[in-house]
Amino acid sequence: MVVEQSSHILVAEDNIVNQRVIQYMLTKMGYGVDLASDGEQAVLMCMSKSYACVLMDMMMPKMDGITAAQKIRENESRLQRRTPIIAVTANADAVQERKCLEAGMDAFISKPFTINQLRQSILSTLGPRNEVIPLGLQ
Repeated sequence: MVVEQSSHILVAEDNIVNQRVIQYMLTKMGYGVDLASDGEQAVLMCMSKSYACVLMDMMMPKMDGITAAQKIRENESRLQRRTPIIAVTANADAVQERKCLEAGMDAFISKPFTINQLRQSILSTLGPRNEVIPLGLQ
């Protein structure tokens, strides 16, 4: 299975304010950002495009983050690729983290988070070789 190399991150988040804040942070880190407003849309987007990773909110309409992650993993076996998925939730406890990991997610970050916490979560999931260096900081 191939791990895709991309500088785009998919943010699956139904709250518009959270979408904009996360998009701003990721853009400051040098990533391109695509937005999905629910889990169903995130699954479809992952089938049509490869991403460096997915930031997956747990509580969304139409399809929650756990179900969306499971569907993405099912589809990936056919697509011959694996996209890291980072769970994003306000309900940060050991039970929720275990559920996320059992669903095939790679990491877990709790809201609210800082840009440095988000950067660390992405780098620890993707590895430093996938860090995007924004123009002007090279």
